[in-house]
Amino acid sequence: MAKEGKQRDESRSVLSRLVGEAGQRPRVVLAVQDDVRRARRAIRPGVDLVELRIDQFARPDTGGVETVARALARSGRPLLATVRSAAEGGATFLDDPTRASLWEAALPHVAAIDVEIRCAAKFEQLFQEARGSGRLVVLSYHNFQRTPTFPQLEELFRRARARGADVVKLATHAAKAEHVWRLAQFTWAHRQFPVVTMAMGPLGPLSRLLLPLLGSRWVYTSVRPAHGQIALPRLLADLDFYFP
Repeated sequence: MAKEGKQRDESRSVLSRLVGEAGQRPRVVLAVQDDVRRARRAIRPGVDLVELRIDQFARPDTGGVETVARALARSGRPLLATVRSAAEGGATFLDDPTRASLWEAALPHVAAIDVEIRCAAKFEQLFQEARGSGRLVVLSYHNFQRTPTFPQLEELFRRARARGADVVKLATHAAKAEHVWRLAQFTWAHRQFPVVTMAMGPLGPLSRLLLPLLGSRWVYTSVRPAHGQIALPRLLADLDFYFP
């Protein structure tokens, strides 16, 4: 019991440090691949977390993951390990056992792991290992075609919470302002819980400045910015202006 209590205290401490406060300046998450030199050059003051996009590694294997994670842990930033499924935008098709092995290889070096809500039931053992070592579990959803209805967003949140998510991340394609407004309503409704929300597509940049004001805890960028992301130098300047 004492050990379990200590683990819960460690997880709460990590959670508080990584997610910040609703409505305040969001934590900046920089997504990187396995080019360690390029990643190190990109990491600068203002970057709060570094996301290892393991599915985007040239050779996503356990040895490579350990090498990259160990090297980038020296940056002093907490690491987030992501092995995105091809169904939700992953760069490489990897079966579930392979994905689990890659997360496990990263686990000693990272502060959190990101797994999709849709397949969370398959990785319960991984979640137990992560929580047992004080790591956070981020459960996420990505839709590159549309923004689900508000009830559907609520159901995704419910499912993630039921699986014990420490952070719930929802990223959807916004074709019009109404879709950003829907994400805004969802974010505001759940601002007391660590949620991360963002729009993809042409309205993405706007959403990445608006939604943190309403409670989204993280804003993402990348050494190779995707459509809808704001390049790191501009993002940091915008955050300095809007969240002084």
